[in-house]
Amino acid sequence: MNKLLNGMTERQKEGVLHHGTPTVITAGAGAGKTAVLTKRIAKAIYHSGNPESVVAITFTKDAANEMKERVNNLVGAGLGNRAVISTFHSFAMNRILRPNWGHPFLRSLGCVGKTLSIEFSNISIDHIRKNALMTGLSSSQRNHLECFFEKPEEEFASWLSLTRSYGFTPMTYFNEISKQANFPYSSIKELSIDSNEVVIKDAEPSIYSNIYFLKAWMYYDSTLRERESIDFDQVLVFSMLLIEKEKDIRLKLKQRYQFFEVDEFQDTNVCQYRFLLALVGDGKNLAMFGDIKQAIYSFRGSNCYLMANINKQFSNLKITNLPDNFRSTHNVVAAGNAIADCMKIQLVSEHMIGHKESQVMPFVTCYENEDQEAHNIVNKILALKADGIAPQNIGILYRFNKLGQNMENYLISRGVSYRRIGNDKGLYEEPDIRDIVIYLHLIFNPYSIKAIRCFFASFIEFGVTTEALNSAIKSFQGRGDKRINNHQLLSFIVERGICKPSTKEHLSRVLKIIMHCSGLSSRITSFDSYCRSVNEQYTNMPSDHCKAVEKRLQEQFWGAVRDFVKELSTIYVEQYKYMFYSQADQQKRLKMSRELATKHYHLIFNACYDEELSETNLTQYICTRPLLDKVTKKDDEENTTDIELMTIHASKGLEKEAIFIIGCSEESWWKESDIKAGTDKYEEELRLFYVALTRAIEHLFFTYSATRSFRNTEQPCNPLRFLFLLKNTAIYRSMLRGKETVFDDMDTLSIQIQKDNSDE
Repeated sequence: MNKLLNGMTERQKEGVLHHGTPTVITAGAGAGKTAVLTKRIAKAIYHSGNPESVVAITFTKDAANEMKERVNNLVGAGLGNRAVISTFHSFAMNRILRPNWGHPFLRSLGCVGKTLSIEFSNISIDHIRKNALMTGLSSSQRNHLECFFEKPEEEFASWLSLTRSYGFTPMTYFNEISKQANFPYSSIKELSIDSNEVVIKDAEPSIYSNIYFLKAWMYYDSTLRERESIDFDQVLVFSMLLIEKEKDIRLKLKQRYQFFEVDEFQDTNVCQYRFLLALVGDGKNLAMFGDIKQAIYSFRGSNCYLMANINKQFSNLKITNLPDNFRSTHNVVAAGNAIADCMKIQLVSEHMIGHKESQVMPFVTCYENEDQEAHNIVNKILALKADGIAPQNIGILYRFNKLGQNMENYLISRGVSYRRIGNDKGLYEEPDIRDIVIYLHLIFNPYSIKAIRCFFASFIEFGVTTEALNSAIKSFQGRGDKRINNHQLLSFIVERGICKPSTKEHLSRVLKIIMHCSGLSSRITSFDSYCRSVNEQYTNMPSDHCKAVEKRLQEQFWGAVRDFVKELSTIYVEQYKYMFYSQADQQKRLKMSRELATKHYHLIFNACYDEELSETNLTQYICTRPLLDKVTKKDDEENTTDIELMTIHASKGLEKEAIFIIGCSEESWWKESDIKAGTDKYEEELRLFYVALTRAIEHLFFTYSATRSFRNTEQPCNPLRFLFLLKNTAIYRSMLRGKETVFDDMDTLSIQIQKDNSDE
């Protein structure tokens, strides 16, 4: 024990040593929670005399593996590997369902297979869900859903996951919703056979969608039963119901597993909570670790009130708070405390205590627009790197994935290596953007074989397979052309009839488009080329002369570039993108496609408008836009070279020397603009803001723009309301009109920006 407790604070020791009653150990960011957790596991392994009776549960496989590695370092792999350290789902599957498969209760739930088989494939699950909506509902019911939900399949997937996070089965869910007044069905059987009528025509969407989705859920379950399998969510639901209902199994589990350590308890949902209570009984050897201030997953069904009210479940509960923050500087900690003071849902209200001194203050900065915001962030990143901060220790965080796309272009343009963290798509992974980039590379990158490969992979109608293209390239090279020009290669493919005969005319048209656009670009590919096109001397001229020319012609040059980009977009939509569609189908898509194309072309080209005139080269710029024929994720590789971009949800658990939280405006942050202070949605967004800022070790930047591009118009933006809660823990400044102005507080900054906007 002396070795285990060596170097720990008194609070940490208290957390490790407590036993005999349920305990909650609440810890803020950087408080050494994992050290307390792993040492409690080590203590239980030693004192129990039976490592197999010790269970540690967390939410992700990575967290479980890290926990196991740290425990093994404390007690040795011989003992550590005998303890049960796993996720909720892994424990439920391997320790409860698998040993009891075939039990009559599980069979009554639909577990009819001879062996436990789980549908892990997202492709098959997506197909089964889609088929459940198509077959389980009538066409009139599907049409009714589509009146209110743009993507009913996605709504159904979210609804199904959320509903089962409460531990519902179709029958128990029917019992719950049938309590509503004027509910139209008396039994679930009646609901299942009524497949034609639109339910409650004038009701709120949430009322009838619950009924429709329940009907689809029943069909979904019957499909799984036919396949003699269950899905991932059912693993926990069925395990929870089994140990709740079957006393004999519950008692056997309690005898076998006697010590429970549960990590990230603030993120438990009702199903996991019921599962845990059925296992631990009076909880005398139960320890729960978490921080309500970091509860940010209600959209997955997590319920922070389960932790906030845990003392009502266990009257003899011991609460130990770990207030020390060993990660961040005292200035970052002060900002975190200012936000925590405004939270209504808390288990403890004690401030974090910072232990790192620093003169660096957090900054809140307002920029004119999103492009200026991105440009200045890249400048600051380059300055931080020059000061010795490694790129992998710099993070850019945002509320929604789309907010990170503008940053990508600026990082690429300045040669800053980056990676996206989490499952969100980067800008150039988006299918619509990818297709535009293929088109642009065909025009501006005529020696890229990859562009040609991507083009024919995108338009399979041409019938030019990889084998056929390789053969064409080989034949083309046989003519003596060592360097392959795409424009000439396309002409060769047309001449030799390598594409389908019916598509020859389309390919000829593509070749004309490429050659036409390539010719148009020649006069504006750089400022120098533009000067030559208007008979103005620029290259090799004295510096004063060049500056005078730049001042006189730069507005015309950028106007010509933007006009050219607009023409590229128009040609793409009207002649290229829908080349194989019928004329009627083309007309249907044109209006919406023009708007989307305008938005996408702005995203792709925005960073090129920011370069110095003497350095601007449109061809080089476009050729640096990544051409992705497949997406390779680098999350599993050790990062030693890249800035990391991520949503705030994906940043949970990470720490960085420098953190940029971008898009901190009301218009960019909220999905729903009318959320009021004090509501559960407001509280969770406040906690999300807290999680974001507490990722920073020393350098912390909040940024927002006074205007943003929204649906092809410039929209004024207001500072995020949470920025006002920081009070005197940050420095406030505006960077409008290229001038830096520092303010004493957020209110003064906001008033000045509003005045400037009204003056304009």
